[in-house]
Amino acid sequence: MALTRDQRDVLGAAHEVQVSTYRRDGTRRRPIPIWTVRVEDEVYVRSALGPDAAWYRNALKDNRLHVDAGAVAIDLALETAADAAINVAVDAAYRAKYPHGGSATTTMVTAPAVDTTVKLIALEGN
Repeated sequence: MALTRDQRDVLGAAHEVQVSTYRRDGTRRRPIPIWTVRVEDEVYVRSALGPDAAWYRNALKDNRLHVDAGAVAIDLALETAADAAINVAVDAAYRAKYPHGGSATTTMVTAPAVDTTVKLIALEGN
């Protein structure tokens, strides 16, 4: 399911968003900041620490991630973006949005972060 235009605008424009995953009892874990980028009408995120990051592993396991960007706070699903062309576009979007990020930007456009590219998608009922 696609995000609304307003959700894409807010999530794509935010310098960083807070994400949290859920415990078995339904409570949310402590939020952490991550960067988002927008490519055309989609919003993507990556794990700077690669696939070993706890938030990334838990989000993939549950296919649910709580994302808070102030004006938008919503549970979203993830869709793995394995297409090479998408990864090239997401790399370019990270470089354009975070040109002064230095080594942090470099981290986001190299392995293992590139291997964790996911598109944020709406959950049924959101």
